[in-house]
Amino acid sequence: MEKYDDEYLARRIRALMDEREITITEAAEATGVPYRTLQNQLGGKNKMPASTFAKLTEMLEVPISFLMDERIRINARALQWAIRDAMREFMPSVDDEMRVGPAETSRSDAEYEQQSKALAYIVRDRYEQRLISQLGLTLSTR
Repeated sequence: MEKYDDEYLARRIRALMDEREITITEAAEATGVPYRTLQNQLGGKNKMPASTFAKLTEMLEVPISFLMDERIRINARALQWAIRDAMREFMPSVDDEMRVGPAETSRSDAEYEQQSKALAYIVRDRYEQRLISQLGLTLSTR
């Protein structure tokens, strides 16, 4: 069985629903998918269309990446550029041990790029930790 096959994703959704004590009836009402259809999809009897999968992830308020591999992925490169653009003058300093300090007034373009990259990775990791905590998600140990 492939890691991302229909049964795997249905089991992951069902486990998250169980963890949050969401019934199939509640999920069916929230997504507009008929109860019996959703029951069969979550039970592995029928394949789940992408539209239903998307509705369920929206209802569960969980990123698709979490259902796929228990990671909440943010594109660190895109985040780096967003941080750079938003905070160009106020970019804090990040040292080699990933500690954040006050902004430096003089910085070369290369240093600025390195700093925004380091800060993007810090922000991405903290965002992931906070989101996992706020959503009450449980990560499996690997």
